[in-house]
Amino acid sequence: MSHVRESITQPQGRKGAGVPGARSVLACAGGPEDGPAGAPEAPAEVGDWPYWRSFVQTVCITVAFGQGIVPLAVTSMGASTQRGALTLAGLELAQLGVILALRPDAPSARKRGSVARAVLLGACLAVGCLGVVAIVEGVVGGPGGGITQGDEPLALSKDPVTFGAYLLAACVLAPVSEELLYRSWALDPALSGDDEVLDTWRRRAVSLAWSSALFAGIHASPRDFAGLFALGLCLGTGYLGTGGSIVVPITAHVLYNAAIVSSVVYAGTAR
Repeated sequence: MSHVRESITQPQGRKGAGVPGARSVLACAGGPEDGPAGAPEAPAEVGDWPYWRSFVQTVCITVAFGQGIVPLAVTSMGASTQRGALTLAGLELAQLGVILALRPDAPSARKRGSVARAVLLGACLAVGCLGVVAIVEGVVGGPGGGITQGDEPLALSKDPVTFGAYLLAACVLAPVSEELLYRSWALDPALSGDDEVLDTWRRRAVSLAWSSALFAGIHASPRDFAGLFALGLCLGTGYLGTGGSIVVPITAHVLYNAAIVSSVVYAGTAR
């Protein structure tokens, strides 16, 4: 009986202890036993490699499409506006394909709230962008709107193929690819975490500055740089302000470009 009494009073070990390969529920769930495996990844600092990797990749795509391929296509538009419009649409589609191939998770970036709410916020942001760009270009003496001289013949074309291809490139493909690159891709490392407030805003300010400068530079139009830089700041602020909702800047960019094209068409028909 003594050995039975001893077995009853003896403290029992943790369930599963002594059994080879046994793991607790916390361990299986990534709890304290395994460390903070399920903890969210901290945002990249300005000096971190993930931050600079995003910067280098964005610069490479900007140089390839903004300073190389697209200007060559624009210069070829004089011979045939239809060929120029189709080439422009094809290049915008190629740029979007490159972005999605290099970062396939870009379209599924952070989602905050419903799509309808994001679209409404994007529409409000588009109105704000139009006002800010108009003020900036009024101060610096820009042409207004950011549409290049090479685009104007396409926007005023009477050929349905030319005009349709130009609308597809300017109001759908370009806004989507540029927002995925200059907002989602470039600004994701700057999204705030649980760090110091000053560090968060410093990281955001630096990211907004260089991403907006590259966004303005890809259009290869020095006279439009100030207005496009201001547009990039507005779109980037909308992206960061909504916690990374890519629908907001895409909607704003689509509506902004549509408004600019509409104004060019209206001015051309009123002549």
